[in-house]
Amino acid sequence: MPATTFPVRAGATYYVQASDIWSGGGALKLNLDFIPPPPNDDFASATAVGSLPFSQSVDVSTGSTEPGEPTPSCGYGNPSSSVWYAYTPTTSGSLSASASGPFTAGVAAYTGTSLADLTQIGCRVYGNLLTFHVDAGTTYYFQASSFFGSGGTLQFNLAVAPQPVVNLGYFPSDPSIFDTVQFYDFSYDPGQAGIQSEAWTFGDGASAAGCCPTHRYAADDDYTATLTVTTVDGRTASGRRTIHVQTHDVAITKRLMSRRSW
Repeated sequence: MPATTFPVRAGATYYVQASDIWSGGGALKLNLDFIPPPPNDDFASATAVGSLPFSQSVDVSTGSTEPGEPTPSCGYGNPSSSVWYAYTPTTSGSLSASASGPFTAGVAAYTGTSLADLTQIGCRVYGNLLTFHVDAGTTYYFQASSFFGSGGTLQFNLAVAPQPVVNLGYFPSDPSIFDTVQFYDFSYDPGQAGIQSEAWTFGDGASAAGCCPTHRYAADDDYTATLTVTTVDGRTASGRRTIHVQTHDVAITKRLMSRRSW
């Protein structure tokens, strides 16, 4: 028969009813085992993450939340259970964390030294990435939680945040010195923090900022346009395109007409 798992509290008395459902009679055997909570169930027992990338699966069915544990701002009320992780980066940069499972799961990041003085940096649910800037020597705590009384295997992941992917376009594709070239930013952030700013150089000494600037080249030549994007948490990346500016010759001829053709 399938086993039934339920949480228990220290000092509480629980009564287990073992029954013969179909009146078959005979010997009935009751098995009762204690399943300990995850070893990092409490903040003070947070699993220390040594190197990145880090990934761990943990069964949170017998997990709990402790008194004073914070409620993630992106969750759905108090977590049903949670596990904790701690990481102290040796260099400044950005991290991406996520928590997922066959239930509603979320991850929140904090700074502080105890449950009483934690400050939330951010949180995400449904396996989405939580990406944020970190400073070398600061310890960051991660609360990976399940909600709505659900349990099962929760997957926690922590890694260095990926770089933004830069892609730029322009129109017309064969500009001349008479054309105003429209530039487009097609970049995206796989870290899911979002792109905050764009900086452009057009290869002729001119520059611009923002999503989609325009520019007009004064002379025929090959120019290297460069787009540098910066994410909300400070990651940067650049992309380049060669713009071939060529002005085509246009001939104007005059046709003489005789009086007879008027």
